[in-house]
Amino acid sequence: AWTGTLTGSDPSAFSALGILRDFKMFGSAKTALEAEEHRIIGGTQSLAIALAAPLTENLQRLQRAVSVRRRPSGLDVITADHRVISGDVVIVTIPFNTLHALDLPFLTDPALSQASRRGHANRSAKYWFDPTKPFESRISASPTTLAFMDVTHTSGCIIKDDKTSSQTAAEALGLLPDHLSSARAHTWTGDVNAQGAWMTVRPGQAAVIDAAWALGAIDPTFQIANADVSPVWSGWIEGALYAGHCAAQRVLGD
Repeated sequence: AWTGTLTGSDPSAFSALGILRDFKMFGSAKTALEAEEHRIIGGTQSLAIALAAPLTENLQRLQRAVSVRRRPSGLDVITADHRVISGDVVIVTIPFNTLHALDLPFLTDPALSQASRRGHANRSAKYWFDPTKPFESRISASPTTLAFMDVTHTSGCIIKDDKTSSQTAAEALGLLPDHLSSARAHTWTGDVNAQGAWMTVRPGQAAVIDAAWALGAIDPTFQIANADVSPVWSGWIEGALYAGHCAAQRVLGD
């Protein structure tokens, strides 16, 4: 259930060490499976907007970075349209699956780029919909899919692999197909900026991810600090916040 249902992947694609590592990041298996989470109205998008609000004048949107270069003093970020943005510190927050598209010539070990190009195991898609009435959380083993309601009991959600149709998933879960007329879908595997859903490691990737996180401890001027490489709550918003906090501490020397 942990691998197939939540991530839409065959269990053979997963690292057993990676799954144990996930539980350790949560604190314990009990916490991972039963912890009460604090929901944010509007989700992570509202949080991102709030964090960005005081920085609006300094944000440059729709600028795709393709390379980072070291200078004798500082670093340059080169964009797809050949713009150069210079800074004393560069913190990379793009998803693990897209890191291979960012040229980092000063990282001579090819392990990170190779692991990123291979991608992590997650192949899930998420469908939010407006149910006609509340329903209990439910899970199906064939096909592997699950459904639940948000904390307000106004929206329902189906999580399934990206190859199973939403109608097939709904029928397997005993949900009426007409629920899907209001569906808002997000298939991360088809998102060029994500290329996969929340982080789930394949065999051999855990050590590479830990090494990417450790870069910032060695030299705070260049860091890979996002939810995918976070040593706690990897792949979740809690992990993203922790990674950002640690990156700032490293830069400030606290």
